[in-house]
Amino acid sequence: MIKNSRSDLPAQPRTDGTPFVRSLKFAIVWSLVFATAIAFVIFFREQPFSARTFRILTITTLGAFSGGFAAYALAAFVARFRKQRSARFAAMTVFLAAGTYGMTALIYFFDYRIYFAQWHESPFTAEFFIQSLVTFLVSFYLFLLWGLHGMMPAVLLFLFAAGLWFVNSQDKLDRRD
Repeated sequence: MIKNSRSDLPAQPRTDGTPFVRSLKFAIVWSLVFATAIAFVIFFREQPFSARTFRILTITTLGAFSGGFAAYALAAFVARFRKQRSARFAAMTVFLAAGTYGMTALIYFFDYRIYFAQWHESPFTAEFFIQSLVTFLVSFYLFLLWGLHGMMPAVLLFLFAAGLWFVNSQDKLDRRD
């Protein structure tokens, strides 16, 4: 029987799952929080909920999910080597912001690419790659111009809260080991 170093009770098995499961749980919660914040931004700007706003919410939710999943995994990797709370907080907030906004911008690019495909050249030609590059740059610029402006004030508080939560959860994991 494995003994716990703090008492004579048997060691409790870990119930928080593997790093993959923790990343998945965090991504689900982060995408729901992110989508809710964006929905409130849309509501308070008095924009009608239409197919267009539903599409925007879907794209941002997918971007938040994939970005949150990658951010948690990368921040957990950094946390293995950096035990300082400030380093862990910085890793999570930077990776979460970059991952969420980067993946959302990438999904916007795919959306634009599908729309503009009817005017693009045949795939795998030089013109095709140039047109795809220009589409990527334009979609990224438009996302920075319109998307980031709407997201940042609403999501900034949640971004910092996620960083603090991550620091505390990593501290708890360290104490168990």
